[in-house]
Amino acid sequence: VLQAHRDGASDVLLSSGLAARVRLGGSLQETALVCDAAQIMALAEPGWSAERQQELEQRGSVDLALDLSPGPGMRTLRFRLNLFRQRRGLAAAVRPVRAEIPTLSQLGLPDDFKSLVQFTSGLVLMTGPTGSGKSTTLAALIEHVNLGAAKHVITIEDPVEFQYISKRAIIHQRELGSDVDSFASGLRAALREDPDIILVGEMRDEETIAAALTAAETGHLVLSTLHSASAAMAIDRIIDVFPGHKQPQVRLQLAGALRAIVTQVLLPTTGLGRVPAFEKMIVTTAVASQIREGRAHQIANQIQTGRNEGMVSLEQSLVALLRTGRVSVEAALAVAPDPEGLRRALRA
Repeated sequence: VLQAHRDGASDVLLSSGLAARVRLGGSLQETALVCDAAQIMALAEPGWSAERQQELEQRGSVDLALDLSPGPGMRTLRFRLNLFRQRRGLAAAVRPVRAEIPTLSQLGLPDDFKSLVQFTSGLVLMTGPTGSGKSTTLAALIEHVNLGAAKHVITIEDPVEFQYISKRAIIHQRELGSDVDSFASGLRAALREDPDIILVGEMRDEETIAAALTAAETGHLVLSTLHSASAAMAIDRIIDVFPGHKQPQVRLQLAGALRAIVTQVLLPTTGLGRVPAFEKMIVTTAVASQIREGRAHQIANQIQTGRNEGMVSLEQSLVALLRTGRVSVEAALAVAPDPEGLRRALRA
């Protein structure tokens, strides 16, 4: 895993009795290394505890952060590790965490993303599939605040990935399992800790979403992630978490508290590495009305025509990447929600 970190791999997959795989530039490559369960457990040992063991036994998987040293006097490297049981035994997904927090420009994202952390209150969501760079984009936004604003930021993470050094802002990072027992309880506690911005690692359940909406309504900016393929799907997912009798009230809350949703995907470049394409939805009066009235399926039209409000459709983002030659037509078509629409846009 240390070599994978140095090579710029995004993930390492270890499975008892099988050759390890590394993901480079989005492609999974087999290595010559074969691990057994004892070697996988040895990797987790620096962050292991009786609580982690209990969680693995009860839930079948556990998340932890690891700091590993390549050698004496060398800077430690940080990893996020998910250890899980499977039919053949133990397995692990290991993700290197870069020591330097990247800027938006280094990630290939526009400067106007900085406006996402200029709201004084409300909810901003970063969505997309697993491994699409959601957490890294949020880290870049938090570091932008850290460098330029005298604010108090509280993060609630599972586990802590990027480690911030407080600069103009003061940043307190809390980790599930060691500092707080759940996202929801961490959110409720944060309301008494004078934050300006609260970062919640993931909107996982009804309790967390309800607490995030309450925080967003009471004068705090809440940033979080959600697994969904578009803004409309993210809104429906949030509402569907709640039982039917609560959904009308949640729509009202969401329409009032939501500020923006960014959906991100990573595409292989024509050279080395990957580059993000994105959809950016800003909550305008029209979008808020559609959320309240349960017409989230119409939001895609608002995004297509909302360029003056700062909105960007995924198709528009893909066209921009294609015009610069950074991605191939095949790569863009593979992630386009409407491949034929993308072809028409390219012909136009």
